[in-house]
Amino acid sequence: MESEDTPEAASHGLIGENSSIALELVLGLIITGWVWFELWQGTVPSIEYGVTLLVAVGIGLVLGIVLTYGDEQGIGRRYVENDVSFLLIMAVFIGIGLLLFPEGLSTSSEVGLLVLVWSGVVSRAFFVYIRNAN
Repeated sequence: MESEDTPEAASHGLIGENSSIALELVLGLIITGWVWFELWQGTVPSIEYGVTLLVAVGIGLVLGIVLTYGDEQGIGRRYVENDVSFLLIMAVFIGIGLLLFPEGLSTSSEVGLLVLVWSGVVSRAFFVYIRNAN
């Protein structure tokens, strides 16, 4: 077993971190493509530029960073590492979403979710960069 101080162990950690960023990047692209083509039919929908959009973007930005930081610290990892508990958590969230928004989300909310996804990708890359710089 390799010690964490060897170059081989360090490169495995770096490869793992880079693959984590790559996975988030691919998922971000897939989600963005799905929203763009499926929900918005390939065009930018009319958006009311106001408080609702500002709040949605702000919440998405903060949640993306906070959730990524929590993941970096290992907070809640025991709940999402087990496939059954993760699926149950996701089913509950999807059920709540369907109850609260039976006709779908507003465009502002969809933009906020995209901001959440991409702020998570960027903050993950930032945390990996900071960790490797030290």
